[in-house]
Amino acid sequence: IELCEAAGLRRAWLWTLAHVWLGTVEVLRGHVDQAAELVDLALSAGRARGDRLAVYIALFTAAQVSVVSGDTDRARAQLEEGILLSRDTGDLANLAYFLEALAVADARDGRLDRVGWLVGAAAALRDGVGSNVYGYYRPDPVMLAEAQQVAREARPSAYDLEVAQGRALGVEEMIRLATSREPQAAGK
Repeated sequence: IELCEAAGLRRAWLWTLAHVWLGTVEVLRGHVDQAAELVDLALSAGRARGDRLAVYIALFTAAQVSVVSGDTDRARAQLEEGILLSRDTGDLANLAYFLEALAVADARDGRLDRVGWLVGAAAALRDGVGSNVYGYYRPDPVMLAEAQQVAREARPSAYDLEVAQGRALGVEEMIRLATSREPQAAGK
């Protein structure tokens, strides 16, 4: 960050990403307020430049910070913005990351009715693009596994069917699922 600023590159690409990465470190260290401040600076810089990739990355990390801090409403709003940006840019790999992160936020908030749908939709997108393609970020595997376990235990007769139904959704149906409050309507 200091080198970017000394070179006159304050709020440029590397400066922005350095803030996101430091925010990630701070949230892992349990310093949620510092993480939020760093990631908010990055998000602001990405938006000011019209840099959609930087905005994706910052939104994803901002949502992780929000989940850890217990603000699932804010996380959901950040993830929904990222989901719509993914749709607008046609970035299906990115959409998969956001859907999984939304499944985690929903599980943390006790909204277990669409966790399986979201997990299935993300898996279908990954199958379509061939793999996890971004190294910038990824859902916390422990948090995702916990979300799946909680949803499966709470909905034992429905969870596997919901994952399969999520896998069968088209992209626009996935978007509706992620931005609505009634997942079953997305699959009909």
